[in-house]
Amino acid sequence: MWTYITDPDHTAHVLPGTLTTRAEKPPPYGVGDLWHGRARFFGMTYDWSGAFTQVETDKLMEFRSTESRFPFITTDTLDEVDGGTRYSCRAVGKPLIGGCVGRLLDAAMARAYQRVLQRHLTKLPGHIDTWAAGRR
Repeated sequence: MWTYITDPDHTAHVLPGTLTTRAEKPPPYGVGDLWHGRARFFGMTYDWSGAFTQVETDKLMEFRSTESRFPFITTDTLDEVDGGTRYSCRAVGKPLIGGCVGRLLDAAMARAYQRVLQRHLTKLPGHIDTWAAGRR
């Protein structure tokens, strides 16, 4: 599973709204390695760049945007559990607008994105199974 989620070609299957992702070097990826991409977030298309800030192979990776209209941090964790591996993905962003109205809007957008992310990740096992079958 680690190989799948650390492949930039699969990022769109992990994070909703991702249109393209490219790495500056081939794997394995470590702290400081850069990725660039394009995403669509609430109807707005934008380019982003970021770096891995924490990597524990087969367990954890944290990625922070360094350039983005919508600054973000993603944290992916893999935990061995009975019968397989539990994958968790946490994506957080900085508030876009300040003040009372901004806090309400940001909270609504965060809830909406969380729902989209949860629905999106329900399809991930199928993508991984298809990918794994093609590697045999």
